[in-house]
Amino acid sequence: MTFPIAMTALAICLLTANAVRAQSCSPDFDLVPSPNAPGNNVLTGVAVSAEDDVWAVGYSYTSSTHFETLTEHWDGARWTIVPAPSPSSISQLLAVSATATDDVWAVGVQLPGGHSPSETLIEHWDGSQWTVVAGPNAPGNPRLNAVVALATDDAWAVGQTSARAALAIHWDGIEWAVFPSPDEAGPRLAVTAVSSADVWSAGPGGTSLFTHWDGTSWAVVSNPPLGDAVTMRGISAVSSTEVWAVGDNQFEYCDPKSCYAFLNPLVERWDGNNWQPGRRPDTYGLWVGLNDISAQSAQSIWATGHQDSETVVSHWDGESWTNAPLLRLGGFSRIAFTPAANGWAVGSFPDTDAALFLPLRGAATRPPIRQFALGASAAVWNSQGTARPRAGQQRGGVSQDRSAKQADGFHQRA
Repeated sequence: MTFPIAMTALAICLLTANAVRAQSCSPDFDLVPSPNAPGNNVLTGVAVSAEDDVWAVGYSYTSSTHFETLTEHWDGARWTIVPAPSPSSISQLLAVSATATDDVWAVGVQLPGGHSPSETLIEHWDGSQWTVVAGPNAPGNPRLNAVVALATDDAWAVGQTSARAALAIHWDGIEWAVFPSPDEAGPRLAVTAVSSADVWSAGPGGTSLFTHWDGTSWAVVSNPPLGDAVTMRGISAVSSTEVWAVGDNQFEYCDPKSCYAFLNPLVERWDGNNWQPGRRPDTYGLWVGLNDISAQSAQSIWATGHQDSETVVSHWDGESWTNAPLLRLGGFSRIAFTPAANGWAVGSFPDTDAALFLPLRGAATRPPIRQFALGASAAVWNSQGTARPRAGQQRGGVSQDRSAKQADGFHQRA
């Protein structure tokens, strides 16, 4: 059953925004069910090979001691769950990247025996099935948070070995191998690549938010001080002189009676010489963060995240940001675009068992209408574009980043 609500309005607005200065509009969507595994479902990554070939990955869980991998595929008509290995009682996929329909990498973390130390989890889709691929032995509590695949013999996955140490591994077509990370680099949460000799990763780290691979080694590329608790969560490269990153800065305000925590979104841009603060989307919440960014060109960049208990999706046209309507569904984790510039953002409903997909129209021509796919906990859209929870569903909630806890090297929902 679908709930039609005018996708054309979004298409027209984004088409206009790509040609001239962005202007406000209220997009509508069609809602269709998406499958869910038993228990709670969380989508953490999305990758696109073609209009009819999109992968989303994450995990499902039925208790704090039982997490299974979750992989879903869009074939142009519907989302389906495709079985993937869960080698440990706690197995989570956190990111995905594809070079072709038969070359897709997903990475994450597993806890053999259900306890620390953790191990990396690497899986590959060969066009017919997902299989576990052995990763290198890494010290501490390793996990992989992001992956970018450039070719069948060239892929990078980044993450961490502890709460303060980065991890970077490379696939050469035969095996994954660890490459040294700078000592001052903290956990790596995102990665993007212009070429084999031009790869960027991002994470927390004060003035060492960004690390760069030049074909020989990883090095920190310093950034201007942005605050004491800054984390960059998404990064996307258009070229060697046009790289964008998003994240957030947490700070605290105290009065004589109590203290209050706030979260502000951040945008950074690399111009080929320096990282500089970029203009941010207009947001007004007390707890606002940007989780991911996807740059198709200097004049077409998408950012997504959360504003308090609502989603944030915003488009940069080279001059200004235009926000899609806020949806009271939590926050989106990742975003990716098809060759025709149709976008898919993924996330999950807070405190429900639903996986969540948000398609966006941004092409210069009119491809078939994409759909907004919901899981078992359905929502209905009213004419104002806000979500009406069904009976018994909590209206509020927090974003995945706010409700997720990192414990023993894995994500556990609060």
